[in-house]
Amino acid sequence: MLRHVLFFLCCALFLGACSSQISDGVVKKYENGLNAEFKKTLLQIVDNKNVRVEADDFVCRADGKFVICENFTFALLEKNPRDGAKLEEIVRSQGFVLRSNQLYLGDREGNVSLKDAVDNMFENNEKIQVSIRMKSFKIGEKLTREIKAAQRFFVKDVKIAELVQEWVKDSYDLELNYDVAQNEKNYDWTMNFTFGNAKDNHIKISKRASVSKDLWAIAGDELLFDTAVQNVSEQGLKKFVEDDDERALKILQLIKPQNLQIDTSLQTNDVFKPYLTMAKGYLQTLKNRQEIDEKRIVLFDKVANLMDKMDKSSIYRSNLELLFKDDFSVADFSGVAPENPIKKIILNGEDFSEILQMSSELW
Repeated sequence: MLRHVLFFLCCALFLGACSSQISDGVVKKYENGLNAEFKKTLLQIVDNKNVRVEADDFVCRADGKFVICENFTFALLEKNPRDGAKLEEIVRSQGFVLRSNQLYLGDREGNVSLKDAVDNMFENNEKIQVSIRMKSFKIGEKLTREIKAAQRFFVKDVKIAELVQEWVKDSYDLELNYDVAQNEKNYDWTMNFTFGNAKDNHIKISKRASVSKDLWAIAGDELLFDTAVQNVSEQGLKKFVEDDDERALKILQLIKPQNLQIDTSLQTNDVFKPYLTMAKGYLQTLKNRQEIDEKRIVLFDKVANLMDKMDKSSIYRSNLELLFKDDFSVADFSGVAPENPIKKIILNGEDFSEILQMSSELW
């Protein structure tokens, strides 16, 4: 668990930056490294002889302080079980666009310490910024057929079933981006993931965290950056986390989550209106029970108020924000029964933190 978390965070936090002049040679190294990593990832994901991948290689170019890489086809296909010669689409998109200033432009060749690489990256960039977008992602005929078949058992409301099919047939963009800034003591990391389209259907997940620069005192010079592929040295990273779990745990203790925010928007065509009315009626019934205390009545009123606001539009919007305790670290997730890490819950601008007290017996 610790190894996987540390591996991900190192890759996410400490990839590079670049100056305003990026040579063709550096861009080519980045392109070769990206394509090699992309192909290796595809082999890991598609470990099935019945599944085939269609994907172009990335082509990269310099753009000021950034490198931009694109490919124009990505699809997963599976053999039809009744006709092995026929391939059916699982998913398809118009490819990926990656934009990043994750380049080391120092004079040294081969492996350099990750700390030296990161210092070099911040010399010419206020922030390290990376974004990758999958264009026009669309579910293929195979999954569409399977979802429709499953609806017969789980979705009895015809209007909801039709709405789900409308969602399934739409195309969507997926985008992941993060940036890393620094101050005297910490690296501040922000990550955003967005899945959605132009029809008011989207979900956005944002997270902020800080990482103490004390990590370098623990890591020493063993974490490396490979200038030949413009990426963290995978071999060195694996060796680092496999050799010493205690040291990996110490680094995770320096990573402090700050908040998690989830924004959603959903075009419902009013098909859920009867169910909202039923839910509000159920809340009113609960409030009328004698055994319900004052705190729960206040909570039920807040929930009912949220439902009233949702009911005024066919587009359901919500914003959930979780604020983490100041002394909580990623390492605390490794416990069998971790303490409640959340100090505040805000939903659509209203404080719902009383839920934490009511559920304290679960932690």
